[in-house]
Amino acid sequence: MDFFGISFTELVVLAALAFILFGPEKLPEYAEKAGRLVARLRQSTAEMTEQYKKPFQEAKESFRSTAASFPKVPPIPPPPSEFLNEIECPQCGHVVDREFRFCPSCGHNLKEESPYSEVPHEFPCPECLITVTRDFIFCPHCGCGLEEHKKLKKPKAKVN
Repeated sequence: MDFFGISFTELVVLAALAFILFGPEKLPEYAEKAGRLVARLRQSTAEMTEQYKKPFQEAKESFRSTAASFPKVPPIPPPPSEFLNEIECPQCGHVVDREFRFCPSCGHNLKEESPYSEVPHEFPCPECLITVTRDFIFCPHCGCGLEEHKKLKKPKAKVN
């Protein structure tokens, strides 16, 4: 533990030396004077610090008031993803690198055509015949499961 760059043992030696030099009668008086001196030094350094801080605070306030009067510049929009090496996942809309095979967000295969690509976006429910979109898992009217009907059924090859 250092106190003004003096170790504890050096501080004890200095205190013993001061006790021997000044004696027990004068030591409290000199300690009080040293305390007042330290207090005055702290006060003067605080005043000097305040004196040098004031111009900087005034400059900062004037800069802020001047900057507030300038018009706001709209941010520059990013370039469209077709100019970058990125594509949007058709399943979840997550933007991914063109080199990705699967979307890291939803796991959709980005290199193969979707089995839903040839299925129309809207189709009739097989139970109630109300038109629903392929986004639904169940018919909102009758509750029929639509997953089986969404899948594209490939025609079987004819064997001659």
